[in-house]
Amino acid sequence: MFPQITPYLLSIIALLATNVLVLAQRQQFFLQIGIRNITRRKINTILIILGAMIGTTIITASFITGDTLDYSIKKEVYEQLGRADLAILRSTPNQRRNVNTLEETIFSHDLLNAIQLHLDSQTAIESAVPVLRFSVPVEHVDPNSLETILFEPQAQIIGTPITTMCAFLEQMDNCPDLQTNQAGLTVGLADKLDAAVGDLLAINFQGEQFLLEIGDIIDQPGLWQLSGDMRTASNLILNLEDAQRIFLTSQPAGLEIPDQLLSMLSDPDLKQAFMELQSEPPENFDDLPPLILDFLDQQGLTAVARSWFGGQTDNELTDPISRIYLACPGDIPNSYENCAPALEPLRTALAEYSATNKINLELRELKNCLLYTSPSPRDRTRSRMPSSA
Repeated sequence: MFPQITPYLLSIIALLATNVLVLAQRQQFFLQIGIRNITRRKINTILIILGAMIGTTIITASFITGDTLDYSIKKEVYEQLGRADLAILRSTPNQRRNVNTLEETIFSHDLLNAIQLHLDSQTAIESAVPVLRFSVPVEHVDPNSLETILFEPQAQIIGTPITTMCAFLEQMDNCPDLQTNQAGLTVGLADKLDAAVGDLLAINFQGEQFLLEIGDIIDQPGLWQLSGDMRTASNLILNLEDAQRIFLTSQPAGLEIPDQLLSMLSDPDLKQAFMELQSEPPENFDDLPPLILDFLDQQGLTAVARSWFGGQTDNELTDPISRIYLACPGDIPNSYENCAPALEPLRTALAEYSATNKINLELRELKNCLLYTSPSPRDRTRSRMPSSA
């Protein structure tokens, strides 16, 4: 904790002012010279005073602006991540291009068991929670006719063990009560769909439709509201088993081409070739049409495309998840700094698991960017927020 410096600064200013007054009292001649110059050069005096005022205002405004931006960014991060200091997720060959298929982002829930063993022996990690995230279009439908009332094309499913997530977020007193085949909506998504508790939702995912009853409207901050940006989250909260059922039931029989990749295509013939590839894929990568092979080579996507053909497949997973969030001991915002002892052991464990299961996993430090911003007094005095995630 840093001490409040305001009393010290006021004491220094008071000492300096006292010193000036004592000197002025003892050196009357210099005091008279100074005052005489002020009265003789009034315009210069006014300009000097105005210049000092403007300069002070500019410098003060820059400090205020910087502190406000700093606090706003920290507040957004703390409210969306809360207690989540670290995340384990799967890294893909073309992650920076953002053209991964959904299957390339998942891994087995068994990893959590290995992490749990690490939690038992590593005091630097306090708790962990698994999450399965993927985007779906969702409709608010009439319960009798199933006709669409309102539609949201880009909602995000967050499947997680609800009780475990509430314990992770320290929100057991206000934990959503979601039963099987029930969904919780964030306030942002509920407003977009004009939906309330008891209404019916239809999720359309890869050619399959799933009907869910709205069990709760979730306004608690934290990972429930995680959107990846500063916009209002449009999240659909499900029990992990329901999210896994939707994901596994909807696995396509053909070849899935990422939508981001299709959006890159400007050549109509090339786009048509990719569309035909989805419905009638060849058995091997080398059997792709030359037009597609040349495009993949030019874009550096060959390694990604090879994984579509029998390389790394996760369709046999019965319990897929897409990330594990970890919390370090301590109050927000200080808990992240307590993660240091666990980083290297966790990376070693992930490397061993990755080698054994032939996938690439990475440990992401979610709050390391906050170490490069100065802590504001508001952050120093805040205890763990009830809005933590």
